[in-house]
Amino acid sequence: MSLVDIEMSLVDIGPSLVDIGPSLVDIEMSLVDIGPSLVDIGPSPVDIGPSLVDIGPSLVDIGPSPVDIGPSLVDIGPSLVDIGPSLVDIGPSLVDIGPSPVDIGPSLVDIGPSPVDIGPSLVDIGPSPVDIGPSLVDIGPSLVDIGPNPVDIGPSPVDIGPSPVDIGPSPVDIRFWF
Repeated sequence: MSLVDIEMSLVDIGPSLVDIGPSLVDIEMSLVDIGPSLVDIGPSPVDIGPSLVDIGPSLVDIGPSPVDIGPSLVDIGPSLVDIGPSLVDIGPSLVDIGPSPVDIGPSLVDIGPSPVDIGPSLVDIGPSPVDIGPSLVDIGPSLVDIGPNPVDIGPSPVDIGPSPVDIGPSPVDIRFWF
């Protein structure tokens, strides 16, 4: 009786699962072959009964935003129809999850040119590192013309005095011959 009651459940879901489309067509036979394996579960799932039935409009009122899953999943066909009435009153809330999960849309598909076309920012770093320019080339007179301070150290090291200058007449005796 457990699966017998389930059969009629999705019959009432009707075209909501029919609209799920051909992507789940292969699921059809897989659930058909489950067959008596679930039948042998016995009355334990049968007693779940109206607990799922009474979920009722609480999930139904999710609203039309998830309604339009659309015909992309259309051809599941009657294989899911025969699951039965146990899931009947869950209603279109689970059936009509709608296009929000179906149509993730171009947001994930078309990430767009932002990561694709990083553009000339990384490609054309431009002349800033290429043409460092005269800033490093022509440091200018600041380092070149340090000024007279190191140039004109003053007479103290320049005028060492006459002691090394006047070596004496012995090597300096260049005589003048006429």
